[in-house]
Amino acid sequence: MLLAVRISAYGLFLFSGATALVYQVTWLRELSLIFGASFYAVSIVLSSFMGGLALGGWVAGRLSDRFTRPLAAYGMLEIAIAAFAMVLPPLLGVVDDFYVRSAQAAGGVTAGLNAMRFVLAFGVLLLPTVFMGATLPVLIRFMVHAYGELGTRLSLLYGINTAG
Repeated sequence: MLLAVRISAYGLFLFSGATALVYQVTWLRELSLIFGASFYAVSIVLSSFMGGLALGGWVAGRLSDRFTRPLAAYGMLEIAIAAFAMVLPPLLGVVDDFYVRSAQAAGGVTAGLNAMRFVLAFGVLLLPTVFMGATLPVLIRFMVHAYGELGTRLSLLYGINTAG
C-alpha cells in the first residue's frame, strides 16, 4: 500500500513540475499584456518564480518536521497553487487598472509608477511560487524516513519534478 502511495506521489510531482511550467508561460503572457512583450515581463516572472521557490523551500524546510501528515500538506499546497492560478488573471487586472489610473492621475508614466507596477506584479506572483517552493521539502518529509534515504529520494524527486 505504501509503495503505491509513493509511486502516486512521484506521478503527482511529475505533473506538478509540468503545471509549474504552464503557469510560468501563462504568467509571462499575462504580464506581457500589462508590460508589453518586454524584458520587464520576463524579469518579473523569473524573479518571482525563483525568489518564491527559494523562499518557499526555505520556510517549508524549517517547518516540515512539524507536519504529522506531510502528504496531506503537500496536497493542500497543490490545491492552493491551483486556486491561485484561477484568481491570478483578475489580480493582475487590478494591478494594471491601478497602474493606468495612477498614470492618468500623474499625467503620464514615471519611473516611480513603473517601479510600483513591477513591485505589485511581483507581489501577486510571489505567493503561488512560495507554495510551489514548499512542495519539495514537504514531500521529502513524506518520502524520507531515514537519513540514509535523503540523498537518493531528494535527487529522484527533484529530477522527476524538473522532468515534468
